[in-house]
Amino acid sequence: MGGGGPAPVRGTPARASALAPEADRLYRLGRYYWQLRTLEGMTRSIGYFRAVVAAAPDDVLGFAGLADAYAELAEYRCDGGPPCARETALAARYAAAALTRDPNAAAALTSQARIIDLADGDPDRADAWYRRAIAADPRYAIAHEWRGLELLSRGRLTAARAELTHAAQLEPVATVIYAGLARAAFYQRDYRVALAYAREAIALNPRRVESLVVIGLASEELGRASAARTAFRRLAAVDADVPDERALEAALSVRAGRRTPGLRALDAIVRSHPRGDYALLDAALGYVAAGRPATALRLLPRVRFGYGLSRTWLALDPRLDPVRRDRRFASWTRAD
Repeated sequence: MGGGGPAPVRGTPARASALAPEADRLYRLGRYYWQLRTLEGMTRSIGYFRAVVAAAPDDVLGFAGLADAYAELAEYRCDGGPPCARETALAARYAAAALTRDPNAAAALTSQARIIDLADGDPDRADAWYRRAIAADPRYAIAHEWRGLELLSRGRLTAARAELTHAAQLEPVATVIYAGLARAAFYQRDYRVALAYAREAIALNPRRVESLVVIGLASEELGRASAARTAFRRLAAVDADVPDERALEAALSVRAGRRTPGLRALDAIVRSHPRGDYALLDAALGYVAAGRPATALRLLPRVRFGYGLSRTWLALDPRLDPVRRDRRFASWTRAD
């Protein structure tokens, strides 16, 4: 699934797509729906990319589109756990088909990089492929987008913001780019900028749960309790399965000076979530804000992190700042 690494670039430029106007229209529609990063959008994009392959079977772009769509489905359908085997296998097959048609095309190289990151769990080798794709075509926005998100998942915030900013300049209508920029800015304590980027992500996709959380947390850090509460309360309307709303609101109450009702709410959340979902994580961070680190320490080992980058993001989270120098929190405040 990718070999030992990318072959060196030998001066061959990325081949410009020769799609006919109708195939090009279908491809652009596919990318539009793909960039929404919803299950419905990605599923719909597959139909468009299949039509591109049918119209231009020798072109890279339709196969790269299919690889990228199935790669994203592998993550979204598996809810952050190990990638779904069927979707991952299809993504790998289509990435290989794209490389067969042009091994120097930025789209093919980018799709292969994503497969290496997704299926092989080798971010260093994936990064080498992303960088080769960018060298082949510096204006291929998806290479910058995915490399930026990969850097973000490793806690390399400055480099991630630079790459994602470049991606946004090339592709200004992509909710995941703004969501990534919002998260990176939030972890860098650049709360006003985080808020602006998260609002851009929500404007493009009002159901982007991650960005709603960033809006709430950034507003909270800026002392805008009412705006934070409004954002948190929107979560349940967007996705009934989101467990964070009450825990986030309870922690907000503690920080806003309503300590007693906030602590009561946190205690109730802990009693109702014995199996360790993400509501427990937000509750633990609420106890940190309340000055009860021992309670937080008892809760954190019960949290079931769906995948490795969740631990990395927790280590970067400003809500842990009050206990960063507490040795008992060392394993929770060190990014992977």
